[in-house]
This record gives sequence, structure tokens and C-alpha cells, in this order.
Amino acid sequence: MHPSCDQIPGDLRPAIDRTLAAPRFDVLPGPCSSTEVEARKTDVEHPSAHRWANRGKTQVRVQSNGPMRAAFFLVALSFGAAPGRAQARIEELQVSLAGDQVLAGFRLAGAFSDELRERIQSGLPTSILYELELQRDRKRWYDRNLASSTLQVAAMYNAVSREYLVNFKLDGELVESRVVHESGDCERAMTEIAPLPAFSLAGMPSTRRLLVRVRAELGSRTWLLFIPTRVVTEWRDSSKFRPPPGPG
Repeated sequence: MHPSCDQIPGDLRPAIDRTLAAPRFDVLPGPCSSTEVEARKTDVEHPSAHRWANRGKTQVRVQSNGPMRAAFFLVALSFGAAPGRAQARIEELQVSLAGDQVLAGFRLAGAFSDELRERIQSGLPTSILYELELQRDRKRWYDRNLASSTLQVAAMYNAVSREYLVNFKLDGELVESRVVHESGDCERAMTEIAPLPAFSLAGMPSTRRLLVRVRAELGSRTWLLFIPTRVVTEWRDSSKFRPPPGPG
């Protein structure tokens, strides 16, 4: 004679309830007096409860969660993936001081792909945006951002005159224009940046340790077919330096 539900010891009922009520399982109804559990879940918390439950006739079947798993994968991917990273990189970052001005020069390597060259040759305005940050170096802590600036280098090809116009805008203000006739000269103009006055150190204590960091934005692309992301390089940090001592 099989035991009824009321005859199950009280200390085993919570374990049996958790086993039969697990959200991943569909329990088919059957008499509690004759239960046979077919569960693919093997990690039962209470071994004695597992032995007791196996004496019945109730079947437990694992349901397929294909759509739910696919949705979970997309959500996890969206949170785990990083923004669009460019294969290009900032190199040869040099910082110098001219009075209280911080001059920064650098080179962008690996930026020109066939796609970018074709875009310029088609006559479409094409630009690279450089982001510069002046930071205070803090040991054993995140560096503090003190100032930011941008340099936009835009090129346009004139198919009639067969020349390239390259404009330089520092913080939105046009500071230089160049006309070149070769595609290689255009690429060098857009990626080899001569020292430019990026920041002012006027009134800044000379005891602070500073650094400049630079990255480039090369446009945008869509991610997962509909999410727009910026294509940027990694940040490149300069050597650390101190402001010049004040007068007197």
C-alpha cells in the first residue's frame, strides 16, 4: 500500500514542493499515492526527498524554451558588447608647453580603408573628429577631467579641378584650410596632426600632474541591424607633465 500525501513527513514536504513546482518543469497531474518522477534535473536539494518522490507515478517533462533562450541571448549580448571600435589607433602623441598653452600633436594610423577612400573620391564631405581631454593625474584613483576640446578635419574632393580641400576646425572654429592635389597628401593632412594649442593652463597650480588623452571618431555604423553606434578608437594617453611655475 502506497503512502498518501498526508503521510509524507513534514520535513520533506518543502523539498518535494520545490522539486515539483520548479518553473522549468511541467508537472502532469496524477495520483499522489503513485508517483514516478522523470526529471532531468539531478541536483535535488534533499536526497531523501528525491527517493520518496521517485516512488510515485507523476511525470515531469522539461519544456523547450527556444524563443525565450534566443531573447535572453540578445539581451545579454546587448549589455555585454562594447561600442563600435575602430581598427585605427592614435600614435606618436606628443605634448609640449608654450607659455601657458598646451600643444598636442599626434598621428592616426590605420584609418583609411577602401570604403573611406571611395567616399572621398565620390566628392562627399568626409571628416574625422578628434576628441582631446586634459586630465589631472591622481594616483590610485580615476584621473579627473579638467577640460575638453575637439578638432574636426573635413575633406572634400573637387572632380573638376582634381584637388582636395581640407578644413580644420578647433572647437567648431575654422583655424586652417589646405588645398592638396594628391590623395596621399589628403590622407596625411587628415591623420598627421601638427602640434596645436589644445588647452590653456592659465591660473593652474604648478604642483598638479597633468596628462592629455586623445581618441578619434571615424563615423558611425548600425549594430544589431538598427542600433546606431559611433566608431571610435581607443584613448591614447600622453606622458605626464606639470604646469609651468607662475611669475614671482
